Amino acid sequence: MPSNSPRGSRQSETIGHDSESNAPCFPTDDAILSAIHTAPMPVVNTRYLATQFDISSDRMADRLHRLREQEVVNSHEIAGRVRLWWL
Repeated sequence: MPSNSPRGSRQSETIGHDSESNAPCFPTDDAILSAIHTAPMPVVNTRYLATQFDISSDRMADRLHRLREQEVVNSHEIAGRVRLWWL
């Protein structure tokens, strides 16, 4: 997903709605995918994305795991501690 923002710039926290509960959630899935797409490396970790949106790593991890369950992103755990994410 192309973005007009320069690589590494902080993403806006666009509010969307959770597809299962319809509860407000932010950043949107599209914003997360755009941040992965425009990252300076082909893979990112959870902390990098959490920092881009100024939210907790736990909250970002929950969102990323949901996207993985929907087969929108891929991931790999390294040494039982760090998870990398890519499109």
